[in-house]
Amino acid sequence: MQLKKAKHENTLARRLKHFTSYSVLIIDEVGVLPIEAEDSNLLFQLISMRYEKHPTIFTTNKSFNHWGEVFEDSVIANAMLDCILHH
Repeated sequence: MQLKKAKHENTLARRLKHFTSYSVLIIDEVGVLPIEAEDSNLLFQLISMRYEKHPTIFTTNKSFNHWGEVFEDSVIANAMLDCILHH
């Protein structure tokens, strides 16, 4: 994940700003592979920054009920779903 690489290179803020600026962001195939806790946290940061500013589209074969299994951190998964499903 580009966000994890940016975090380790101390360029996370710039990378988050980059992805936040997209008018539409598409995140494809959520749940094909499990998402580690660190990646879950980084993705949540991005989603929360985009929240109510720009649309984000997710493609997945997993129902929202199973997102807690996809993400190692079910609390983060629920917080993301709150942002995604709010409207």
